[in-house]
Amino acid sequence: MLQFSHSNTQVQLLGRDGRAAYVTSEYSIKAKAGEREIDGRGLETLVLIKSDDGAWRIRHSHTHPCRIKLKFLNQPLERTVHDPARARIGKE
Repeated sequence: MLQFSHSNTQVQLLGRDGRAAYVTSEYSIKAKAGEREIDGRGLETLVLIKSDDGAWRIRHSHTHPCRIKLKFLNQPLERTVHDPARARIGKE
């Protein structure tokens, strides 16, 4: 089983010729492999290039999972996105 969806998708064309673009969206994935179940959400950024035949091809893809907390049932989700600026890297 695999379910993958996007929402809040935004496309921004780049350059004068419009042959490059970046896309941002929120994703949701649900999957089951054997006994393991995955139920996740996050943010995705794609960089696309338009080829000579007119087809858009993904040049780069980046995803970032988000932790989601439910405050109360039937309430909007509160999203907490990891802030890399606060992450500790290396020794102090």
